[in-house]
Amino acid sequence: MLQRSRRVAFAGSLIFAMAPGAAWAQPATAPPPSATSPAPAIQPALPVAAEAFEAPIKPTRADLARAYLDLEHALSVSPPIKPETRAAYSKAFDALTMDFFVGRFDAAIKNVHALTETVRALPVIPNLRIIRSLRVTCDPPVIALDAFATAKVTITSMYDASAGSGLTAPVKRPLTVQFASSRGVGPMLSTDALVVPAGMVTAEVLLDLPKHFAGHPGVYEVSAQFEPIASRQGAFVRIGRIILTARAPSADRAAITERAQALEASNADERPPLAAAARRVLGRATLLTDSPSPNNSSEFMLDIPGHVTELNAELDQIATGSDPFKSRRGDWWALLKTNASMIPTRIIAPASAFVPGVKPPLLIALHGMGGDENMFPDAYGNGRLKALADKHAFILVSPRVDLTTFTSPKSVDAFLDDLASMYDFDRDRVYVIGHSMGAGAAAFIARNSITKVAAVACLAGGPQRPVQRAVAPMLVYGAELDPIISAATLKAAARASEVAGFSVEYREAADQGHTLMVGPVLDEVVIWLMEQRLDVAQRQRWLDEDKARAKKPAPSKPAPAPVTPAVPLVDPQPTSPASTPPAAP
Repeated sequence: MLQRSRRVAFAGSLIFAMAPGAAWAQPATAPPPSATSPAPAIQPALPVAAEAFEAPIKPTRADLARAYLDLEHALSVSPPIKPETRAAYSKAFDALTMDFFVGRFDAAIKNVHALTETVRALPVIPNLRIIRSLRVTCDPPVIALDAFATAKVTITSMYDASAGSGLTAPVKRPLTVQFASSRGVGPMLSTDALVVPAGMVTAEVLLDLPKHFAGHPGVYEVSAQFEPIASRQGAFVRIGRIILTARAPSADRAAITERAQALEASNADERPPLAAAARRVLGRATLLTDSPSPNNSSEFMLDIPGHVTELNAELDQIATGSDPFKSRRGDWWALLKTNASMIPTRIIAPASAFVPGVKPPLLIALHGMGGDENMFPDAYGNGRLKALADKHAFILVSPRVDLTTFTSPKSVDAFLDDLASMYDFDRDRVYVIGHSMGAGAAAFIARNSITKVAAVACLAGGPQRPVQRAVAPMLVYGAELDPIISAATLKAAARASEVAGFSVEYREAADQGHTLMVGPVLDEVVIWLMEQRLDVAQRQRWLDEDKARAKKPAPSKPAPAPVTPAVPLVDPQPTSPASTPPAAP
């Protein structure tokens, strides 16, 4: 089971390290500094020389994802935004995207946090800004309650938030750390945070698992504030999470694997669908790991105890002769087939999509480069597409893709067939939506699976040259301020395709950039898609027209008349590399 909270979803992996120099503290007895007051004047033992900030534990993709989700949430709940403000937000986000692509996660996270503050119109409170720059790691990464009585949580800075501004030597500040699960607020513990002049903050909290958590497995969100435990007031800021399990995930995975393999073997001959269901459980069990990867959101966002419960329940159903994946409702993760591989996929099947006698539409959502299967369900527009699946009663399928995933029509066919083994969707209402890299994949599907999909929508991407042959109806949506894929290029290609008689329509998101354009246009795009229907006979006529055009000989051109070179008015100069226009992408 995946954590569905927007703020929880990409909370980060839990690979923790010891922060040198931090000290333990009992609950403070003196009044603490408030969220806006300066740090207490504590004399350091020894002065230290000024040094540059360097995070002791480098921030990860998980940390960046958590920050990005906060931004998308802030944008989704903000009052109406003026065009010039929206343009400023888009330009700022597209600029920091470059930091992400070159691996400067610390700079990207810092800039996302700053942009989120601006969107929320938050007052500048130094203490809160410092807390927001912190991240949580844990030793061990996943805490197995049958193996550990204690665990150590480490809190460190991801970037310089001016925590050490004005300091000439390290100081200690009382820090309150709170743990909360779906059952409510858990333990609230106090420690000291060490702040050094370079701006880095480090702290440690030792967890007594029987005392603090009463042996309860679960996912616990971690928040912190510069306040003492006695006050239980002030602004707590989420900075990560920890995971407690009954036993090591690897042990659960081994047991589930053994049981699933036995069920697969026992059903292979007489009940192949149940054998296939057992194999699907095996694929879902691959998420169980003792060290969730900070680069795999389906691992670092996973509610491991809940997932173990689900897997065992699925095996129980198979053992009683029932397929747990047939018309399965809800939000779940699976490995689905393409022609040559299995790809991680989020499936959202809302209750509204199951109307007796009515086959639901199917929408395949393809993320942009650097994203994954959780981008459309959780991130773009604060997970707006997931809400639209419920509103318009369609099944949403979001696979993890790269540049090679759907480069063959056979891959699309295999993917749809695997879905059809679980859901009886309307084959005349299969749609594809893609962003950026995913828009390119959607355009390929529109050309090469024209008799399989009703329509596609390409957001901030798609054909950058006029199409030359029939395609499924295609909506190309450019972003006016896009610095990555030019709106003018997309517009010119789409308009030329439309003039040539192909089913290509162009629209443009004003004052929007490459990524933040997705959320605001999803409602309009989904309405356009849902109006389209697949007419196989019509599509076949289009294909026949393509063949006829290909066979028709091109008109011959008369030979050009000889040209007498003109005498140049000035001596010709060689073209310098700097003056040569770049090739079109």
